[in-house]
Amino acid sequence: MPWKTGHQYKLDVSKNGNLVTGVVTDLMDGTATTVGVIEIPDTFGKLYSSSGFVEEYSQGNGQLSSCYVMGSQSSIFLNPIGDDKTKARQSSYTYGNCNDPYVVKAACNGDACINTISNLRAMASPNAPIVSIVNDNDLTAETISNALNEVDLVAIRSQDGNWAPNIYFPEPNKLKWKSIFVDHRAGYSSSVHVNASITKVNKGQHIMYMSDGSSWKVIDPT
Repeated sequence: MPWKTGHQYKLDVSKNGNLVTGVVTDLMDGTATTVGVIEIPDTFGKLYSSSGFVEEYSQGNGQLSSCYVMGSQSSIFLNPIGDDKTKARQSSYTYGNCNDPYVVKAACNGDACINTISNLRAMASPNAPIVSIVNDNDLTAETISNALNEVDLVAIRSQDGNWAPNIYFPEPNKLKWKSIFVDHRAGYSSSVHVNASITKVNKGQHIMYMSDGSSWKVIDPT
């Protein structure tokens, strides 16, 4: 069933004989939708435990280009109550390729669990691994490629005293789906050599690139 932003929903799981039925009720307008009926053996008892998850599942043409362009989201799961009287305990955790506290967070108290997803708009989090720069020396493609061997994203953060006049991107064919974030805070500009062309970056500019296997694409922050 399609959910609506800001609405509260109740999931009711009941057992009648050997049939278990799941019903979702929109508490804002009272609409009830049966989402499933399962037949179980007569020897089965009541529900012992349950689990749920929230997942960003954009696929095909709608697949997101990066963890750093996911739309902002938030949801709250109240503790389950058995037989309308027994409150269950909950726990929560985050996982996956976007498991960065600047992107996703989850926490619980005695009554509920909450999860949030932040839209960083193509800005790498402060936790992103940094490519080392030797001041006033060019940053080579080999250095960047080696940094990307173990991770999916690296950040090139330039500032006064930590600046490279030229930044050479590695070939994209062996780094498909890898990302490079350029964060330029140095007073001097740098020349980024990428896709057989040169892009000049000045103080205050930041650009996120991702390899599609044939070229380095700039990730749209919107």
